[in-house]
Amino acid sequence: SAGSNRHGVGMVYGALPPEARRTQAALFNAGASAWPRYSVMVASDAIGMGLNLNIRRIVFASMHKYDGAELRPLTPSEVKQIAGRAGRFGSTHGAAGYVTCLDEDDLPLLREALASSSTPITQACLLPRFEQLEQYSNSLKHPLPFHKRLSKFTSAAQLSGPYILADMSNMVSLARVLTHLEDEMDLEEMYTWCISPASADDIAVLQALLTFATLYVGQHQVTPACITAQVTTAPRTPAEMKAAEELFRVYDLYLWLAGRMGPGVFQGRKFIRQQRQQVAELINVALQEMGGVCDGSKRQRAAKVYKSVSGGRVNTWPSGYGRTLLGQRHQFEPWP
Repeated sequence: SAGSNRHGVGMVYGALPPEARRTQAALFNAGASAWPRYSVMVASDAIGMGLNLNIRRIVFASMHKYDGAELRPLTPSEVKQIAGRAGRFGSTHGAAGYVTCLDEDDLPLLREALASSSTPITQACLLPRFEQLEQYSNSLKHPLPFHKRLSKFTSAAQLSGPYILADMSNMVSLARVLTHLEDEMDLEEMYTWCISPASADDIAVLQALLTFATLYVGQHQVTPACITAQVTTAPRTPAEMKAAEELFRVYDLYLWLAGRMGPGVFQGRKFIRQQRQQVAELINVALQEMGGVCDGSKRQRAAKVYKSVSGGRVNTWPSGYGRTLLGQRHQFEPWP
């Protein structure tokens, strides 16, 4: 067990920041030469998405997954993607990989999936470019809110050949949230905000998007001070881990918008990158502790890693950034 340190356990799952995911994979691949030493990887189906692991055996804990709407069997392609992590080319375990199930009753499903032919890909999804939406908007006889224009476009769009329209429901949802601000933006700005990496189901990121957009139209400037959440120690509970993962996604959104909203609009990009790296490192510390490879002293040592990232500072904002969206005043250390 991990608790007895018989096995160090790495973890990979969908909500894990990409940096933390890559670190977990790299530590597992390093084997006995690395600290922490991982000999087991516990993962969701996210393990099948682009991770090359030096792994010999895959054990399915279940042949079903919850996809956000229902509990369903894994598709043959999903099973093959996950099972294919074992015995990959270049692995020290050779070309052969082994796959089994934790529950013997699942073995027939596993065998059936591995024996089935792969379904050929016959279609590709496309999202409309801004120019296409602009042309469609200009063709409308009456002005409509942007979310309604998107909905009408979805219904009217016709694609030829192997192409189908990608799901635009998240774009529509984001446009609906920003409806009260769209009079202050042009069409291209609204389009950019609505294709940003913000899920309408992710409340923390959605609130951040609304905060950023409100500052953007009101002051044409967004600063790090509007992000009031902080993570300065490795998460110890599921709630703390969830908060850290959410904060990483908020930083990700900030940087994505900073690269698209023009120079000088989103300030403190270097600082936000440092803070995002800090959060990823602290999440890794927490995973190491949960995996049974990080004792108390090592936890304290590893938890200080963020200080090397942020210059020894404890998640503070630049002076002059002291007023949040709600008008609250805070004291900040000088900008480095």
